[in-house]
Amino acid sequence: MLSIPWLKPEDFRTILLKAYNRLVFKFSINLIIIKLFIFRPKQNRRITIY
Repeated sequence: MLSIPWLKPEDFRTILLKAYNRLVFKFSINLIIIKLFIFRPKQNRRITIY
C-alpha cells in the first residue's frame, strides 16, 4: 500500500470504499446490460422457432 502523508488512514479507507462501490455499481450495470442484450435475442429466437 502506498502511504500518502496528507491523507489519514480513515480517509484512505473511505476513498477505497467509494472506488470499490463505483466499480461494483458499474459492473452490475454492465451485467444487466449484457443480460438484456444476450438473453433477450435467444428468447426471441425461441419464440420465433416454436
